Amino acid sequence: MRRIVWLRILPVAVVLLGLALLASAGPGNAPSSRLAPDPEAVALIERVESYHQSLPHFEARFEQRFSPRIFGRDRVETGRLTVKRPARMRWDYEEPEPKVFVSDGASTWFHVPADQQVVVGAFGDGQGADGEAEGLNPLEFLTGDATILDHFDALLASEPPDPGLRTVALVPRQTNGEITSLSLTVDAESGRIQGIESEDLEGNRTTFRFTDFRFGTSPDDSLFTFIIPPGTDVVTASDIRP
Repeated sequence: MRRIVWLRILPVAVVLLGLALLASAGPGNAPSSRLAPDPEAVALIERVESYHQSLPHFEARFEQRFSPRIFGRDRVETGRLTVKRPARMRWDYEEPEPKVFVSDGASTWFHVPADQQVVVGAFGDGQGADGEAEGLNPLEFLTGDATILDHFDALLASEPPDPGLRTVALVPRQTNGEITSLSLTVDAESGRIQGIESEDLEGNRTTFRFTDFRFGTSPDDSLFTFIIPPGTDVVTASDIRP
């Protein structure tokens, strides 16, 4: 039987793959109650979209904190994120162990070298198997390919987390998926995303923080493809869904 290394893949699977599963909210899903518009939050999200759409590429340091509801202690991982439009990204985890999550805009690969295992999934192209338009993949917030306000109502948090930052709660207009709550922390002036926080159906919470942004040389396209090493066990994303 295939051995899935749960402790190593769970934090990434819950968030990066879980966010991708949220993209499957389509016309057939039950709609949530619409909230009254928050003009300040709407203006800030429009700033977020405009800012990230203006970036052809960027790099940043990230910290990911996975806080399980019922077992273990918080798991903190760090590394470097590389993003290139359209919809391409690479998360190189460095500490406490090397691993990588890659998206070419259509497929995703999550590789744990120490376990000789890779999880293969689909990033999503906004179309369902029947050709109907599907929901937004929240990972597209970072790539600038998002139309956030078409899919979420936005509410501004009352207290800024830090000077110059604001937090916006995003409430999906259609109920679906593995992620039950989602919020963005953004630079209030530029609209740059500084953090993403989510909670899943099991009550596990994950927070990303982004620092040390760089906007120099365009990354090579080869960074956003993944060649599965010989002898690596291949697991599909559906194998790790609850």
